[in-house]
Amino acid sequence: MQNVFGTLKKDHEKQRDLLKKLKATSGDSPERATLFKELKEELDNHAVAEERAVYSFMLADELTQEKAGHSIHEHKEIDHLVADLGEMELSNPNWIRKLQVLSDKVNHHLDEEEEIVFPLGNKILDAQEKAEMAKDFKFVKRQEES
Repeated sequence: MQNVFGTLKKDHEKQRDLLKKLKATSGDSPERATLFKELKEELDNHAVAEERAVYSFMLADELTQEKAGHSIHEHKEIDHLVADLGEMELSNPNWIRKLQVLSDKVNHHLDEEEEIVFPLGNKILDAQEKAEMAKDFKFVKRQEES
């Protein structure tokens, strides 16, 4: 049985890797454009699936309600940063600075989820619920990707 938090951590590693690769690009290159598109889609699809499959339940429990709400708020902040980056020319010298702001925010968010939110979720969910959430997360994410 797969634990939803392990599934989410795998996605987090992919996001960290994409950010690292993207920060190593320069100018208006095809590589930068491709990686940014992939990162944008990954962040968006992950957030939608995470909110529907996991945070919708965590919001209903007193122990996890505040942290789940905070994580959802951070998803919105990340969305705004991604949108700002998407409006900038890839060759703009400020683009990489804005990417660093996004990277810092995403890494803070992922670390906070893994170190605080997921352990709280482990306290309120049993193994069966975590397995079902993993399936739901994957299903919603696949729907978002198509």
